[in-house]
Amino acid sequence: MDDWTERLEQLGTADRVRLVQGLLRAMGYVEVAVPEEDARPWLERVMVPAAGGEDLPRLVVGVARDPSAETDLDELEAFASGRRAGDRGMYVSPGGFSAEARERAADLSVPVMLLESADLAERLRQHWGALDPDTQALLQG
Repeated sequence: MDDWTERLEQLGTADRVRLVQGLLRAMGYVEVAVPEEDARPWLERVMVPAAGGEDLPRLVVGVARDPSAETDLDELEAFASGRRAGDRGMYVSPGGFSAEARERAADLSVPVMLLESADLAERLRQHWGALDPDTQALLQG
């Protein structure tokens, strides 16, 4: 385990959400407002590519509430349910994913990309130069 992965695992849920939001901004995504009737738990965000509009495929991003617990298939199914046609999902779980969740993630109603702490650390490294100073500060302690 490297230093960044360890640092990510020490962050609280709110800071982890901010970190993921910063990464997505660095990747060219912007957050869109979601109608209240479509809103999900506070830890989820809906993003679209900054170059387009709200009619583009949306990326729905979730961050596991419990950083120490393994995310199971039921949680991923609940996350994917009721989404728009064409939506894609990304779920961040520092505690990892069950074998069944890993096997079925791409076959859910919305395909879901799974990121554990090491995966998130790698993506942050890839986009470090594009991260805003507040997001970088979360990793620098």
